[in-house]
Amino acid sequence: MASCSRQLSKLFRIVSLRESVVAMIDRLNQRGVTLTELMVALAVLAILAVMAAPGFSDYFHKARMRGAGEALADLLTEARTEAIKRDRQVAVSIVGSGESWCAGARAAENPSQGAMIPPAEPCDCANGNACNIGGNPMRVVSDDFDSVTLASNQQAIVFDGKLGTLTSMTPTRVTLTGPEPRFSLRVEVGPMGLAALCVPAESAPLSGIGQCP
Repeated sequence: MASCSRQLSKLFRIVSLRESVVAMIDRLNQRGVTLTELMVALAVLAILAVMAAPGFSDYFHKARMRGAGEALADLLTEARTEAIKRDRQVAVSIVGSGESWCAGARAAENPSQGAMIPPAEPCDCANGNACNIGGNPMRVVSDDFDSVTLASNQQAIVFDGKLGTLTSMTPTRVTLTGPEPRFSLRVEVGPMGLAALCVPAESAPLSGIGQCP
């Protein structure tokens, strides 16, 4: 919250300064402009641009990273829900690293007559048509989140069809980093299969998201 307040305060100061410059230019237009006055106005506008650039850049960097994290968390939550609803395993693949990555989900295939439901197999998330459940696309790709990098400790996880737990019971951690390396975000999936967003200890704070345990 403190970080957000500082950003808002900075933006208010920039807006106030901009309004002063606009008023100055209006007055100059009414009575004519000297070269000195024009140079002063241009200098102030240049200062405004320098002040605004870092704040707006950070805002968009964090927005892309947060968007990727929320999309991944939503995919994992929906995959778990589908596993319980369909009473069969759902596998989620998390493939790639750096700025080229994807994630996708697929449920276990229908069994042949009289046979047991087979285990779920991870889909090829690089193939746009391979990851779906019941005809609904289940895929997140890095192309939608420019310059956001990904690192994961698991390439595939499987949700149990009875309780929605992870079949391996091994926690999954997917770390996303934006173009500004000061900011990173983690999607954690515990043994119970619940996905949550948190901020790693090494990252600068992100408004509304708690620190990872």
